[in-house]
Amino acid sequence: MRVIFWNIRGIGNKRSRLSLRRLVNKFKPIFIFIAEPQIKPTITNILKLGLPDFSLSILSNDCDSKMGNLWCLRNTGFHDPILVAASNQHITISYDGLLISAVHGKVSISARRELWKEMENLANLNLPLLAIGDFNCIRS
Repeated sequence: MRVIFWNIRGIGNKRSRLSLRRLVNKFKPIFIFIAEPQIKPTITNILKLGLPDFSLSILSNDCDSKMGNLWCLRNTGFHDPILVAASNQHITISYDGLLISAVHGKVSISARRELWKEMENLANLNLPLLAIGDFNCIRS
């Protein structure tokens, strides 16, 4: 299974969208997880990505009061994933018996503690788990 995770830090500019299209054409992923898109996941914005093989229906951790920082896009040649959990630091989907967690952790150690609790709960589901992303943790 091919998956791309990119902390793009703004997908609204043409250069970022072009780079994303090049990655997709090269690696042909089933899923693309984008961290820090910095725009709302509207149909207009999704169409601007120029990814005709990807669904216009995406998963995001958007909420009414705050713009989300994670998107999950799916190649239309594959069936829909199941959203298992989402928070302001991760989106977790289930696909063919595998959990995939895309993480964009908070910078603050105390704020990340909630993420670790959520990840522990996911691990307790006893399913294979792929955790990818930007955990904002540095081990020296």
